[in-house]
Amino acid sequence: MDEVQSSQGKIGELESIITNFLYGRGHIVYVSQDRDLRALLRQALSKYLNVDPDVHAMPCEPGELLRVLRSLCQQKSPLVLMERTIDGKENAVLVEQVERTFPEARIIILTEETEQQKVVFFQELGAKSIIVKPISVVGLLEKMAYVIRPLGKFGQLLDMAHTLLDQEEPQLALEICKQAVQIKSDSAAVFMIVGDCFRMMGDYEKARNAYEEACRSAPTYLTPLQKLADMYAFMGENKKHLEILCRLDALSPLNTDRKMKMGEVALSLGQMGKAREYLSSALAAVTREGMAYAGAVAQRAAMTCMETDAVAAERFLRRALELKASFLNRDDVPVVTSLGLLLRRQGKWREALAEYAKVAKFVTDDALLFYNMALACSDGHDFIKAQECLNRALSLNPRLPRQAAEIASNMGIIFMKGGKRDKARDLLYAALEMDPEHASAKAAMTAL
Repeated sequence: MDEVQSSQGKIGELESIITNFLYGRGHIVYVSQDRDLRALLRQALSKYLNVDPDVHAMPCEPGELLRVLRSLCQQKSPLVLMERTIDGKENAVLVEQVERTFPEARIIILTEETEQQKVVFFQELGAKSIIVKPISVVGLLEKMAYVIRPLGKFGQLLDMAHTLLDQEEPQLALEICKQAVQIKSDSAAVFMIVGDCFRMMGDYEKARNAYEEACRSAPTYLTPLQKLADMYAFMGENKKHLEILCRLDALSPLNTDRKMKMGEVALSLGQMGKAREYLSSALAAVTREGMAYAGAVAQRAAMTCMETDAVAAERFLRRALELKASFLNRDDVPVVTSLGLLLRRQGKWREALAEYAKVAKFVTDDALLFYNMALACSDGHDFIKAQECLNRALSLNPRLPRQAAEIASNMGIIFMKGGKRDKARDLLYAALEMDPEHASAKAAMTAL
């Protein structure tokens, strides 16, 4: 009996927070196929809070979530209960999209696993809390209430300090933090706000000390390290920026975007070997989540080192195409174009032509693709094949030469070398109209 009364008392403490949220602008969206969880949520709302679940909560499939939130966020502030995986597919990308597109939506992740790396990863993506199933009604209400509004005077002080920071009143926010420290002297959340205050005031050394203190208070809390990384990036201190990114990666090694950033910063420091290592690890991490996304990451890795490390860029671009070999489409034309350019710079025109041909099987109406094929043929002095490719490009887009003097000039030179002087003259004239000082066009016109 005492246990029941205790539970009822606890629910009573939570009731006002959740009901005020729902009768205000709040709404619950649950992305779950777990019937037991849905039944528990309905029970929590209807039996314990006297709230109609059909009015204040709605089920949603993962593919519909962004559309639903786009409509809902115009009037409501959603609380999203989302399974970590549905039908074997992880919802990490979806969490990131919601956090980026609808920051007013608060996400609670539902999972049956407690693997620390996964939990940390989803919190870093934007999840405000994690529910490990199975969970009791009281546990569910506690999680929801805390995400809606932290409980107690300490939480209220933190809310007040955040509000003052939003109003650009860091001195006043520091005074509130002093009160919060009296309640909880080792709170990482307080130290993080203190760091934000000092950073806003331009005192970066005190900000750094506060963020580091937050890290010591909560070694697995990523936010203060993220704040440090952002601050060092802002200050242009790339070496320290990379050090902090590495510390974050040690705590949460599943974040692909951070590994990409580590590669970019390493490149800026001239650490070519480290850059390759970080970019390769980014690709390895994301390959486990989905081949199409992995292809995009490989392409980004290649673009990162395109001008500084041609060998690595070529390897990443080839990997991007390999990962999407069975479903190449128009979106892959820039990838194969970049790879072809790298290969042609090395005199590997046959390899470039072979890569273009792979995509041309699926994309038959891209004029620039056939233009680039013509350039590769020209590199190999096969001007008959090059002219065939150019004629194909011109049939698809007659105004292609007008896009740039360089394009018109290259086309004119190929037709000139292939014996089509009249066609060459027209194209070279077009190039010189756009750029009267274009050196290659002027030289070719003289040679006609």
